Amino acid sequence: MFAAVHPMDRARPRVLVWLTACLAAFGLQAQTPRWMRPIAPRTIEPRLLGGAGLDFQAPKPAGGTLDTALSGPGYGAQLDLGASFTVRDRWGLEVMGSRAWQSNVYWVKDTSCWDLAVPNWRSEAKLWKLFPTNLLESGFVKVGVGGGFSWQEAGSKERNEGIFGVRTQFEAMTRTYWCAELGWWHGDVEDKWELVFRYARHLQRSPAYTAEVYAGPDSKRFTATQDHIAFVFRYHLGFPRRPERGTVAPETDLVERNTDTLTTLATRRASVPLVLWDDAEHDGDTISVVLNGRVVLDHHGLSNSRTHVDLWLEPGENTLLVVAHNEGRVPPNTARAYLRTGKGKVHLLVKTTTSRNAAVRVLRVE
Repeated sequence: MFAAVHPMDRARPRVLVWLTACLAAFGLQAQTPRWMRPIAPRTIEPRLLGGAGLDFQAPKPAGGTLDTALSGPGYGAQLDLGASFTVRDRWGLEVMGSRAWQSNVYWVKDTSCWDLAVPNWRSEAKLWKLFPTNLLESGFVKVGVGGGFSWQEAGSKERNEGIFGVRTQFEAMTRTYWCAELGWWHGDVEDKWELVFRYARHLQRSPAYTAEVYAGPDSKRFTATQDHIAFVFRYHLGFPRRPERGTVAPETDLVERNTDTLTTLATRRASVPLVLWDDAEHDGDTISVVLNGRVVLDHHGLSNSRTHVDLWLEPGENTLLVVAHNEGRVPPNTARAYLRTGKGKVHLLVKTTTSRNAAVRVLRVE
């Protein structure tokens, strides 16, 4: 007679195998801590932004009998809070809210002067484009255009010294505006900062508030729309990226082949664009591009169309390999390429075979 086998006795070996596999996988992962693994670039990079700036506007005279009353721009201020989204370090979108204090200076000749600030809120969305530049070796020129809403509550303010003074009256209103910005964009892989010059103009041209400068019975009125120019600093705080899960390059293609080093470059950028295309007639050339042992372009067929790859560099020396998988109808496998390192374009003629790779050394300096 055969002894009955309990179901748990059958399952126990499978459970042990499963636990052993899990522990082995965990042990392999533990060899390289998560925070030390290469990071994977995102197509769209989200960031939180915060900023502060100085605003300037000039009120216009609107009649009165006090000819000695004058006005000019004061030191207004704005605080920004929102989010930005950057697409491959080329295009971007910002959405943010701002608290602003539009300030003007009023005075009567040969007397005192007074500064009055009118508070308002803004809600804004803006599209922008980044243009690489050789200025300061790295960074981008940022050009943006956007629009939004500004609104203020009703109120009044007054400052005076004896019979001289100024009073301002502002009503509750909501208005739309457009804005343009020109600035400098810089930073590392995750965090960015910018310094911009800004101009904003309201579509509704009615005054946002009226100020009256008086000296005894005489007075003069001034109006302002809250159009302004500003100098603003903003910091874009990035999010940590997940460890890269890209394909590790096959050892046979790297170890068993000779490698020709085409050039050695240096850059301060965290990422540089690589552009590749076929040198002549499209003849079926196929290549892979490997950066620091990881495939960033896999079995790519070269053509006359240009292919763009963003190379995310680690601090120190980086090795870029071009590996040929065939030699096409007309050997060798030949491609045209260029790298933009922040000091213009570095053009390359890449010739590879099934026994010889091409390499570029890129040194990222801090």
